[in-house]
Amino acid sequence: MKSFTFFGTDAPWPAAGRSSRALLGLFLLVLSLCGIVHGVRAGMAHALYFQARYGGRESHPDAIFVLCEQADRLYPFNYNLCILAAKTAYAASFSGDRNESARLLALAERWCDKGLRIDVYKRSLRLLKTRLMAMKSLPDAIRYWEAYVEWEFWAPRNHAVLVELYSRAGDFDRALESLAWTRGSDCYADASRKFTEAWDREKTFKAASGTRP
Repeated sequence: MKSFTFFGTDAPWPAAGRSSRALLGLFLLVLSLCGIVHGVRAGMAHALYFQARYGGRESHPDAIFVLCEQADRLYPFNYNLCILAAKTAYAASFSGDRNESARLLALAERWCDKGLRIDVYKRSLRLLKTRLMAMKSLPDAIRYWEAYVEWEFWAPRNHAVLVELYSRAGDFDRALESLAWTRGSDCYADASRKFTEAWDREKTFKAASGTRP
């Protein structure tokens, strides 16, 4: 029996101590194996993500979705994967028939929601979610984006989105207030253009209907 020095004397290992050390060793072995498996799965998922993003499949969105699904099953924590799938589905939704468009928009929303569960403040996902919401309810989309702007207020590009949303809703006073926050930034010209276009449409509509803008 193995012994150890205990207060200057040789004494056998206690049975309980040997069992604890064995269990600890087993636990560390299992933990190491789990880490290895996790790393392998993450690596495989990342390789599939790169295939989907850089594999030249832009004209075949369904092929991208298949790779994204495979990668997600291996490692379901990559918000970049969700961004890729959601944006691909959203972009493709404008080139199909009505049924195909509805399918792709639903797919875009599913991937968008999944990505937001991973990172609720990821801007690209919040923006896509806002655009998807605007197709159903512009007021809801405005409130959703306003909540994000409160979190990242000092970014002019976020106010530029508000300019677009407020202009679409015909709320030109608030659109002008938001436009002021973009002044001096590289997004001011585009935001100003969208405001002007919406205002011109509003004036044309009012003129046609015989009311004042």
